[in-house]
Order: sequence, then structure tokens, then C-alpha cells
Amino acid sequence: MKARQPKAPKIKPNARRRGECRAIFAALSEFVDGTLPARDCHELRKHLESCTPCVEYLESLKKTIDLCQAYKLAAAPPPSAVVRKAFEQALSKKPVRRAGKRRIRSPRLP
Repeated sequence: MKARQPKAPKIKPNARRRGECRAIFAALSEFVDGTLPARDCHELRKHLESCTPCVEYLESLKKTIDLCQAYKLAAAPPPSAVVRKAFEQALSKKPVRRAGKRRIRSPRLP
């Protein structure tokens, strides 16, 4: 039977540090976009020098932005003539009138 390895203790920032990290997280998008004021950029960089969780969050944010920008949504091909004709026929059929019910108009394709 294998002996269990003790888990490395999680380093928890103190309350002051957590507050700083929240402020940093809130400013990171502006920092990455280049819209954060210079004074705030200096403070943010200073914080990042000593805060591994914020650096990891920044790297994750950058990677997410890169993936989103690289994603290309392909346009759906137009329906075939057979499919379009069947769809138009289905829409052109008059609905069956039932006693006590209102008639519903079918939409028309352009």
C-alpha cells in the first residue's frame, strides 16, 4: 500500500492581499487592452511581481482572448434548391381551421 503524500499547503493571501487581487482582476482586461491609465499600470505591474495567482489569472485571460480572436465562425451554406422548395411548400399550406380557434397566418419567405 502506497503512503499518501501530504498535500502542499495552499498559500492564502491575507485579507489586504485578497482585496488587492480583486482590484487587479477587475483591471486586467483594461491592462491587456492597453486602456488602463499609466499610473494604474505601474501599480498593477508592481503587484504582479509578487503575486503568482494574479500572474496565472493574467496568463489565462491572455490565452482566452487569443483563442477567441482566433476562432472563425464559418458561414452556414445556403439550403439546397430541394430543401428550400420543401420549406416554402410547408409554409404556404393554409392551416386547418378548427371550430372556435383563430386562423394563424403562415410567414412567407422572401
